[in-house]
Amino acid sequence: EDILREKGFEGAHDEFREAREDLSDGKTKDVILKAFKSFESTLKTVLNQHTGDITDLLRMFRERSFLDDIPESPAKAVCKTVLGSLATLRNELAGHGQGNTVLEVPRHYAVLAIHLAGSLNQFVLDQYLRKQSHPTAMSPSK
Repeated sequence: EDILREKGFEGAHDEFREAREDLSDGKTKDVILKAFKSFESTLKTVLNQHTGDITDLLRMFRERSFLDDIPESPAKAVCKTVLGSLATLRNELAGHGQGNTVLEVPRHYAVLAIHLAGSLNQFVLDQYLRKQSHPTAMSPSK
């Protein structure tokens, strides 16, 4: 949370803080939604994008060489599976219509979303800062 506040990622920080507050209030679906929004805002800030869904943002993150410290094939897999994990929680548990059956989301899934958002935000920021300090670093063979 501190790095979001210090590096000018106010929108992502606000959404992350709200997710934590909703966890205290037991609003598990809102936690997942706001944790995801925090991650999405972090990506938009790093990419200087104002639009795009998570699939587009993750593709741009990879294509703009933020994962150039590993070969292309694992970078694609990490991007889709690891960085896309919070989107899966959002889509499956909180972000879409639930149909005619009310889906009660247990607290531990909300806690998972908070931890994922924190870890994913930290990773994206670390990669962003790495690129800022070495903008012409050579990427590994692909």
